[in-house]
Formats: sequence, structure tokens, C-alpha cells
Amino acid sequence: MIYLDNNATTRTAPSVVAAMNPYWSEAYYNPTSLAAQFEGIRKPLDLATERLATLLNASSDEFTLTSGATESNNWVLQSIAAERLRTTGTCHILISAIEHPSIIETAEELQTRDPRIMIEHVPVHSSGVIDLEALRQSIRPDTALVSIMLANNETGVIQPIREASLIVKQATPACLFHTDATQAVGKVIVDLQYLDKIDLLSLSAHKFHGPKGIGSLFIRHGTHFESWMHGGGQQSGRRAGTENPALAAGFAKAIELLGTKEEIATRAERICAMRNRLELELGRIHPCAIVLGRDVPRLANTSLLVFPRFDGEMLVHRLLGDGIVVSTGAACSNGSDRPSHVLLSMGIDYTIARDALRVSLSEFTTDEEISSVLNSLERVH
Repeated sequence: MIYLDNNATTRTAPSVVAAMNPYWSEAYYNPTSLAAQFEGIRKPLDLATERLATLLNASSDEFTLTSGATESNNWVLQSIAAERLRTTGTCHILISAIEHPSIIETAEELQTRDPRIMIEHVPVHSSGVIDLEALRQSIRPDTALVSIMLANNETGVIQPIREASLIVKQATPACLFHTDATQAVGKVIVDLQYLDKIDLLSLSAHKFHGPKGIGSLFIRHGTHFESWMHGGGQQSGRRAGTENPALAAGFAKAIELLGTKEEIATRAERICAMRNRLELELGRIHPCAIVLGRDVPRLANTSLLVFPRFDGEMLVHRLLGDGIVVSTGAACSNGSDRPSHVLLSMGIDYTIARDALRVSLSEFTTDEEISSVLNSLERVH
């Protein structure tokens, strides 16, 4: 099986699995118990946040472990909305039109639940890049939160987050800025000292060969933020519940495997070369093929393709029959016949948007696998 759906999830690295194994059946004590502290079973929990701090250039106590970015995103929106309603009676939130469903659907639910909550969507250009002028015009003195993802999960387009956060803070300093960096972390350099206007950041371990079910929310020092779950004092009282040292050990190992900034950049260059080869040769095989987001910065591993003459779902099944796994867009929307909201926001025609094919590579992808994909697509007529 050739797996090219890495934006949905990545293969858990063997050494990550090995790092987790002892904490399932040997070092299994509750991490808050005295025995666990004596045996050092809390070590993976601390190691995960320490390595996050090194990777993202922040402090370890600014990271709270969660079940992943979906939980982190829900925490951000729900907590800020609740706090703002309690203190001012109203809440205005801006999100980009291309956010992950865990942002968009949570925002819609909040607005439905309480009419005092107003959600506005900031549009993107046809390239998939956020419209910074529209953002500037949409900010109000009472805007509580702006949430713009760092890199889109479908197009791979990287957003100008530093510029956007500066616009927000200059207009309304008290407004919090959040970015969902789930697709970006591990693929590009994310430096929270350079991105110094970002207050909150979400990520998941399974996007860079870590385990599913664990991620983190970065909360910058000085950010007033409510606790998420109650019933225990875990994680400085911010998120109650028994922590999972096994997942934390896998998370820490996955971060370690990313290596230095130079190693991350070198890996991205190799992956980008394969991605570019795929797109170049595909243009020869199927001249009608369109690569979305091609002319703006995007993740090295992501290629979102449209074949105007072919049904996207048919292509996915055709490739699957040849042992090749790709997707028609975001994994979260599979099973739905609706076109991608991301592509519709970019002004892509409704019928074309339904047929987009996402190919997303990883460090395990080989040139031989790219050749197999090209050979398979060449047989499609």
C-alpha cells in the first residue's frame, strides 16, 4: 500500500511505538500517585512539554497537553466566548473562511446557542491566502478573538500569520490571536518568539508521526484563559483528568525525531522535490490538471489537484484499486457529498470543487511511490 494521505494522519514511527510500550503494561501507575512520582512515570509528561518548548521556542509551562487540536480549538473558542459573555455581555469573534471544521462548527454552535455571540468569517483570495485588508476592516474594538490557521489542511497554503497578528494587535490590543498550527508543526519552522503576537496555538502529534489522541494548546504567559476541565489539579489546574504517560512518551519521541531546524528544512526540501516532480509530470500526462495554491507559499508535502474531466471520487477509488491511498480533500469531510468549504471560499466552481484530489506526502514517501502514482494516473482516460 502506498500511503499519500498524510495530511489526514501519518504513520506512527516505529521508535514512537517503542517509546510508548513500557507505559501500557509495566509503568502503568496513575501519574499523580506517589508511586508514579517515585518511579519517574511522570517523566514523559514533562518531556513532551519541554520538547514542545524547544521545538516552538517557548516555555514548557506555556503548553497544556490535550487530546489533540480539535479539543484545543474547542477550548479556545468556548472559553473565550464564556469569559467575554460573563464580563461584557457580548462576544465578537473573527475566523478565516478556510478554518478546520473544529473551528468553524464550534463557532457556529456557539452562535446558535447564544445570540449575543457574533461570528464573522474573514475571506481569502482566489489563491487561498487570507485577505489581510478584509481582516483589517473586520476588526472591532470589542473583538475578543481572531483565529486564523497557519497552514491549510487541504491546499497546504501557508497563511501570513505574523502580518495578520500584527494587524489585530495594532487595531485592538486586548483581542486574543489564535492559530491552528496542526498542519504546519513539523513541516515548517514555527517560532513563537518571532510570532510574538500569537497568544494561543493548537497542534496534534499524529500529523508528524506521533500517536493519535494527544496534542497541545500553547497559552502564552500573561494570557487570561479559563480552565477547560474541572475535577482535579492536573496540568496546573487547567485540564483535569488522569494524564496518559504512554501517549506523552510517544509525543515526546515524535518531536525528538523532527530534529533540528536545519533537519526539518532539509526534510522539507526532499519532500518538496518529490511533490514538484509529481505536479510537473502530471501536467504532461493530463494537461487539463490544475494545481491549486501553486503560486503562493504552501507546505512542501501537499498537492491539491483538480481534473476537470474526471470525477474526484472515481479517481480516489481508481488509485485505491492500485494500492494508492489519497483523498478528495479533508479527512473530516469524507462521506459528505458537499464540496470543500475551503475551495468554495477560494471562488472555485461548485462542480470543480467536488472533484479535488489531495495528495500529501511524508518523510516515508519514496520516488518509486511517486512513479507508481504517475503510472496509475496515466492509465486514467
